Amino acid sequence: MENPYELIYMSRMGDEWSRKTLFSECDIVLRGMINSAVMAFRPLEPYREDILLEARLAILEAIENYRDDQDCGFRTFLSVVLQRKVYSLMRRYSAPCRVPLYNMVHLEDQIGESGEVYGAVAQNNPMNDPVYYLNYTLARDRLQDYVGHMKPEDRKIMDTWLSGCTYEEAGSRLKMSPRSYGGKLQRIRRDLRNVIINPSA
Repeated sequence: MENPYELIYMSRMGDEWSRKTLFSECDIVLRGMINSAVMAFRPLEPYREDILLEARLAILEAIENYRDDQDCGFRTFLSVVLQRKVYSLMRRYSAPCRVPLYNMVHLEDQIGESGEVYGAVAQNNPMNDPVYYLNYTLARDRLQDYVGHMKPEDRKIMDTWLSGCTYEEAGSRLKMSPRSYGGKLQRIRRDLRNVIINPSA
């Protein structure tokens, strides 16, 4: 990878070549992660390209949110952001495969309340944790309330983003510049993040 810090600076200044170069180099890292994940869990093979397309948003997020004053280099930061996104997408895309990963056990194992397998199954499904379930329910309710009260324009921007459009496609569809669309989308994403994670902000 070329000097990422120089590329980040230049891409933030609007240099198209730097943005494309940085994105393509990060994309190589992302493809490697997704290939490893799909090799480890074969039922996701049909969704490989879908996962790749959605995970590419995390590259833009990493480039946008990286700061020099953080205690890690850009490569480490990128790796963490991409891993979280890929794992999140794996969980989502594994649902149609009807493979409940949290309760897979060997047929020879005995499941009992005093056995290790019971504990492992119970702990690996976060919905079995009452605190997690309560926080999840509250966050879901806050999100539904927020989405229900969104302005029509903001709702269209969010729907366009969720449909997987590029900034250019979304700008064309919503009759605004890609830059304007990107700015409004970032505000909406920030608000959504605050509603879900930090409601007091």
